[in-house]
Amino acid sequence: MKSFIPPLISLYSLFLLPTTVFVANMAPEIVRIVLGEQWSAAAPIMALVMIAFAAMVMSQPMNSGLELNAYLGPRLVGAAVSILVLGILSLMLVGQYGTRGIAMAAIVSGLCASLINFAAGFWLLDIDFRKALNRFLPGVGVSAIVECGLLAYRELILIYVENSVARFLSASAVSAVCFVIGFRLFVRGSNNGELSARLSPETSRIVLEAAKILGLRVPTR
Repeated sequence: MKSFIPPLISLYSLFLLPTTVFVANMAPEIVRIVLGEQWSAAAPIMALVMIAFAAMVMSQPMNSGLELNAYLGPRLVGAAVSILVLGILSLMLVGQYGTRGIAMAAIVSGLCASLINFAAGFWLLDIDFRKALNRFLPGVGVSAIVECGLLAYRELILIYVENSVARFLSASAVSAVCFVIGFRLFVRGSNNGELSARLSPETSRIVLEAAKILGLRVPTR
């Protein structure tokens, strides 16, 4: 199990973080499309909730390793600290920020739980910190490319598009292009080889074609 955790961290980082960036940026459009214009005020809350979700889920590879090795103590401590932080910060922020305050408290709560789980994983499972960091950072780089692309697109073009569906679809296309560019820029060397090794000739053709676009080495049949 120890050998599988760094690659899982890589996968979570590469796909969860850019998705979080996209949802946080496009929350107004998503809310308008799904719930209607009258719910536009909920967009900032949706963005914060998505960030909180990512903060909490990012440590799932470590969680799985701890649970499979019956290290339940850190999981219980992480859950207790998370609940405590969420409760205290929610009480402190709800008066001034309302529901947004609770969402902000959830982000801090998720980060606390993830930090405890990561620390426990490095200590108890003997996961190499540098190796895990090396697997995590490419996702940060890809997310930064997606963020820059969306910011530029919003300032240059999106401000002139009024239809929410058109805004969402065009921004999705821009994000996809930025993701591919970021992936090819940051996923190199051992990271690329590790992901390529997970592919086989029996893998779905759609997955193999997507892997080619991303610059992974695709096995031949």
